[in-house]
Amino acid sequence: MDADGPSISLKIFLGYTTSLADKFKDVNKRLISAFGIDTSNDNVRIEWDQFLNLKCFLELFTLQGQQLEDVWLKALDPRGLAMVPFADFEDFLERLARGSMSDKETPVSTVFSKKMMELLELEKCIKESADNRNVDIHKLRKKVKDQEIPVEIFNQLLKQNCLYRVESQNHTLD
Repeated sequence: MDADGPSISLKIFLGYTTSLADKFKDVNKRLISAFGIDTSNDNVRIEWDQFLNLKCFLELFTLQGQQLEDVWLKALDPRGLAMVPFADFEDFLERLARGSMSDKETPVSTVFSKKMMELLELEKCIKESADNRNVDIHKLRKKVKDQEIPVEIFNQLLKQNCLYRVESQNHTLD
């Protein structure tokens, strides 16, 4: 324990947090960085309040409201660009749903990510131009904040043995 309070290195946290064991390392770091933690160095220290928030998010599922929404929106747009390439967004969701136990996409992870992208299209969160397609994070943020797209749709990806549901206030995709 240092003078400012207890802390733990990112490397130790990643190595001993069981809820992260079946996830890809880069996915874990992306989720952790949504808490404002620099994940570029494994020796960075996670302070006690950050540790508690991470545990509440990753294992206890007790983060709620604005804090939970903000964490997910930062994880989905880690560079803060507001326009995330469609393929990158879909790949992140697929890898998060699949976990690191399989080297290849699984039927469940593929269907989930494709259905999520379809939902985002139906909810008009996709911006198309002549040469690319992007997820418009501003539109997604508004939909999440207005609870038209429940934040739980993303939170379910962290839960063990969860049957994924893809739905919004206006659409249910089976």
